[in-house]
Amino acid sequence: MFMWIRLRRVVWTAAVTGVMASGAVAAPMGFKDSTMLMLDADKDEREISVNHAFTARDALGVSAHDMRMHTVLHGQRYSAWQQVRQLTYTRRAHRWNLPDAQANVWLFGGVGEVKRPVGHGSLTQTVLTPGFQVDHETTRVYSALMGRFHHADGFRQQTWVARGGFSFYETDYNEVQPWFILEAKHVSSLTHGVDWTPMLRFIHKRYFLEIGVTESGQARCSVMLNF
Repeated sequence: MFMWIRLRRVVWTAAVTGVMASGAVAAPMGFKDSTMLMLDADKDEREISVNHAFTARDALGVSAHDMRMHTVLHGQRYSAWQQVRQLTYTRRAHRWNLPDAQANVWLFGGVGEVKRPVGHGSLTQTVLTPGFQVDHETTRVYSALMGRFHHADGFRQQTWVARGGFSFYETDYNEVQPWFILEAKHVSSLTHGVDWTPMLRFIHKRYFLEIGVTESGQARCSVMLNF
């Protein structure tokens, strides 16, 4: 049994530069010449993005990100969608291939337009969205920290996401691997503090699916596909 576990770990480590790095662990880009499609949605936020890795470390893409914003005007509460449309660039800045684990530093950013609610109307501006992600994973434990920043004239928004979790058991490459993930998320332009979301993640070859329920009781779903 011990030798079989070690063998599976060797196979998994050998796949580090392929499957694990291709988005199965929520990496922001896939392997060279792959195209990655990502969707994330709940009641108040939805995002879709696609990018193409033209090298093993670089990817170009586009994204659309909508977030419901709540404001109080003249004593009344209003909600409207903040919309960001942009071109994106992702760079794998560094990777550590460890005996039974992998760690990465990712840099990413975009340039485009943000349409945000102002009073009863809206304002459209050029926006820059630099960000980063650091992550570490073994075949059983995963952790990540991500920061994304929106910069426009007179507008600043910071999004911080911390994730941690574990797989229920090890699997072979051709099998579905279930994980439990707990996410903590804070958006500076919102006033309700940190959102906690427990999720189940299912990984199989070039896709993963996450389903969960936010602390406020909203259903959430994330899908990632590599082609």
